[in-house]
Amino acid sequence: MSPTEFRAFATPLFAEQSALSSVSWLPRIRDPRRRAYEREFDRLITEGPPSARQTAAKRPAYFPVTYLVTTAQERAFGFDAGSDPARFRAIRLATQLSRGQATPPVTLANSGKPGIVIYQPVFADQPVPPPVPADQAAPAARRERELQGIVSGAYRVDSLVASLRSSVPAGTVLQVRESNTHISGPREMTDGESARVTAVGRSWVVRASTNRSPSLLLPATVLLTGAALALLVALMLRQAFTRERYALTMVDERMSERDVA
Repeated sequence: MSPTEFRAFATPLFAEQSALSSVSWLPRIRDPRRRAYEREFDRLITEGPPSARQTAAKRPAYFPVTYLVTTAQERAFGFDAGSDPARFRAIRLATQLSRGQATPPVTLANSGKPGIVIYQPVFADQPVPPPVPADQAAPAARRERELQGIVSGAYRVDSLVASLRSSVPAGTVLQVRESNTHISGPREMTDGESARVTAVGRSWVVRASTNRSPSLLLPATVLLTGAALALLVALMLRQAFTRERYALTMVDERMSERDVA
């Protein structure tokens, strides 16, 4: 698939998700293929924050940002998502479970802002593998051999929280936490109502406080869940994008053959 075709695939997602910051294609590049990849795309595979990118260290495999559609400046090309432990854990688990997984809050590779990234695995020339329970995850080595790459969707935290705030009346105080990490709102907040939202491998706690109706938490939690899941649903619905191959396969047959060799 060409960059133009990827853009045609990804652009409609931004109309569906106001908090979406970028959609990327990250092929799995094994180390013996690294130099060929860098020559073909005329860019190095890199790691590190946007302000201090450097050549990526040697690893068995890389997940460089190869195609990118974004609302920000295009600064993430070549960034290896596998170089960041939080991102790599999400990619690895998504591969083992054959379903999308989200990161904890991370610094987004493109904007440099705090955000959450969802990774959806793509398996070459195969129908979509059925999702498996977390306690029955396939051995990583077996699934990684079948993995062709990852489609990622990045959400900026401030945009996600703005969407949350737009769903509740003015004057509502919202706090959002992910595990023990404070994401937004007052750091210390014990009043109001709270609800736990679990999706794409992560668990968020949303707490709302207001002098008005005590039942205002529902639209906020529904929106947070929807923001995490809607991108994955949209991606999976586009699996019919081509007849010949799995719809989210973002590389052509020639690259696939070289990667398998």
